[in-house]
Amino acid sequence: MKFVGADLHKKSITFCVGEKVDGKFVVCQRIRVACSRVKELKQFFESLGKFQVVVEATIGFDWFAAVAETYADRVVIAHPGRLKVIAESTRKTDKIDATILAEFLAHDMVPEAWRPSPRVREHRTLVRRRCKIQRRIT
Repeated sequence: MKFVGADLHKKSITFCVGEKVDGKFVVCQRIRVACSRVKELKQFFESLGKFQVVVEATIGFDWFAAVAETYADRVVIAHPGRLKVIAESTRKTDKIDATILAEFLAHDMVPEAWRPSPRVREHRTLVRRRCKIQRRIT
């Protein structure tokens, strides 16, 4: 089983792929993919075989999680407020953040964030749209 940490940003995603060997986490691969290259992202996921992926809950994580769900055995959304190792780190790089996420996933130590179901997300979109129309009317 491979464990993938994804550090998601507006224009790019940094991945760290690792495996557990004798109880220790070993990095196998690091890669950076542009967010606009979804085809390349899908090819990367297909090349991994059996894997789990973790990404922090940020503004744009939802599309990434939707793409990853079709390929990954498990998609974990990390709670950024409870993942203090990354938040309070003095050495903040995308590569280090992705590695920490992958290692925490391998050891099953990721504090998960709640992710609304597709129906709840659709309902929220509908309510937001209704509020926007109501504001225009009044």
